[in-house]
Amino acid sequence: DALIAQAGDGLLVTEMFGPSLNANTGDWSVGVSGYRIAGGKIDHPVSEVTVAGNLIEIFARLVPGSDLEFRGAVNAPSVCVDAISVGGL
Repeated sequence: DALIAQAGDGLLVTEMFGPSLNANTGDWSVGVSGYRIAGGKIDHPVSEVTVAGNLIEIFARLVPGSDLEFRGAVNAPSVCVDAISVGGL
């Protein structure tokens, strides 16, 4: 909830599909679906949206959430990324 409020306006990604990566430059894009965030609150569902950026720059700007739960062998909190390209909203 804190990350969504902090985002203000953005996109909550719940599914990713069809990623594309240029391993030489780090340029990356992926199709996503999820929810539009407006005014720090979940607004409406979205699908067939594309997000893109450079993975090196994206990894440098990750802000971890405080919602880490240990449920299995692989665990990670939600993360917030600012200034990423979003198309199709």
